[in-house]
Amino acid sequence: MTVQLNWPQIQDDAVRLLKALIRFDTTNPPGNETPAAQFIAAELRAAGYEPTVLESAPGRGNVIARYKGDGSQRPLLLFGHLDVVPAEPTEWTHPPFEAIEADGFIWGRGALDMKNIVAAQLAFMLALKRARPRLKRDIIYSAMADEEVGGAMGIQWLLEHHHDLLDCEYALTEFGGFSIEMGGRRFYLCQTGEKGGTRITLRAKGRPGHASMPHTDSAILHLSQALLKLGHTPTPLHISPTARAMIEGMAQAQPFPRSAALRGLLSPTLSKHLLRLLPEEQAGSFRAMLRNTISATLLNAGYKVNVIPGTAEATLDCRLIPGQTSEDMVREISDIIGPGFEIEADPLSTGAESPLDTPLYRAIERNLNRFDPQAVVLPMLMVGGTDGRFLGARGVPYYGYSPIRLPAGLKFMELIHSHDERIPVDAYREGTQLFAETVLDFCG
Repeated sequence: MTVQLNWPQIQDDAVRLLKALIRFDTTNPPGNETPAAQFIAAELRAAGYEPTVLESAPGRGNVIARYKGDGSQRPLLLFGHLDVVPAEPTEWTHPPFEAIEADGFIWGRGALDMKNIVAAQLAFMLALKRARPRLKRDIIYSAMADEEVGGAMGIQWLLEHHHDLLDCEYALTEFGGFSIEMGGRRFYLCQTGEKGGTRITLRAKGRPGHASMPHTDSAILHLSQALLKLGHTPTPLHISPTARAMIEGMAQAQPFPRSAALRGLLSPTLSKHLLRLLPEEQAGSFRAMLRNTISATLLNAGYKVNVIPGTAEATLDCRLIPGQTSEDMVREISDIIGPGFEIEADPLSTGAESPLDTPLYRAIERNLNRFDPQAVVLPMLMVGGTDGRFLGARGVPYYGYSPIRLPAGLKFMELIHSHDERIPVDAYREGTQLFAETVLDFCG
């Protein structure tokens, strides 16, 4: 559709709003998202919206607003989260909550995960009120609390208590549309699926005793040996439709023998051997997309330095390929470490995948191809988790789409949750326009 929008103003708004949002310290825990939600509500109200701020608990604010279409098609939801993970200020080049613009970047916690998207979506909503285009769909905007600690105080609470405000046919959120380079080709990855999660408690028992008399029937030794096996033994291959489409698409864009090596990653007999030949960063990404993963993150054993404990425990953060369950994960762990251990699972979420044959995904492909004709647009399986899984469980197709053409050498995933999180200003400005053009294309 043809809509005259003031692109420099939208881009300026996105930068201004991103800096303002970074300056709200919404570290979760505790979150304290309400001040940021109220700031967004004030921006929306000044533009002519009637936003709603809803607190799931004191300080845990969520904001929702709606641009009305003609109702001929069901709504599109634009959503993101306001909370961020903790930062260690002494390890940063610039303070993480001051939104310093330097060296062509905006620096700060949330610059990529995901206040940039919240701000870009908000700038687009403000522009809609100025231009007042006639759209076929309502566009619902929501900035939520608590994604970084599971979403219980944010999207999960909203869906349970205010589902009508988020009722939609499709949704757009974080982690997708960013560029990567491989073999001289540029790819844009759009999140169309994500893994599920479960936490496993692995418990070893042994013979307690005095530390002056070491022995081999030690709970700590048993647990250590089990963790070594888990760290060095590949779990079975599980290929989701999303991962297959992504890897096959990459292979089609590469010459032989790289194309054959990529397709070999999908082979149960070749995959683990080919992964050893890749740089560790690439190998880790592909491994996580093709297998259930196990990371030991917490250890607990002993209570006195001169006592050999009788019990040792490890907490395992496990991520599951869509279609896999906690029971499957327990079975895979047991097959690797053998008998003699207690394994308890605490399921967190199931994986989700959205179809690739929808009008929204085609609009994403179409606009990315127009923006960068030499690049290849591919689906991506997110190996972590997002709030989108709550919509996926309700049958709503959702996609991670925050388009940005990254400078060569800047690796998106390495900056997420890390020191010196930052976003390139020029790429953010052009990505904000591309996002708006895509939504207008789809909704018009």
